[in-house]
Amino acid sequence: MRKVFTSNEVSETALVRDALVHHGVEVTIQNEHSGASAVPAFRPPAEIWVRNDDAYESARQIVVDTIATLDRKSDAPPWACS
Repeated sequence: MRKVFTSNEVSETALVRDALVHHGVEVTIQNEHSGASAVPAFRPPAEIWVRNDDAYESARQIVVDTIATLDRKSDAPPWACS
């Protein structure tokens, strides 16, 4: 197993995990529930690990592409709740 992603943001971790699973990459998440820790100073980031080392390079590219998509601004008009 190899670590392919780490984040303190639960939503980011979930999106990256889902992208990897969608592409058929088997993953394990470590520290998935650390954001719920009662001790604020001890909140280790969640980590996504690829189960098959041979899938690491393709998984890494999926992570890069997913994060780039999250960081990209949309040309769509801002969404507003009615």
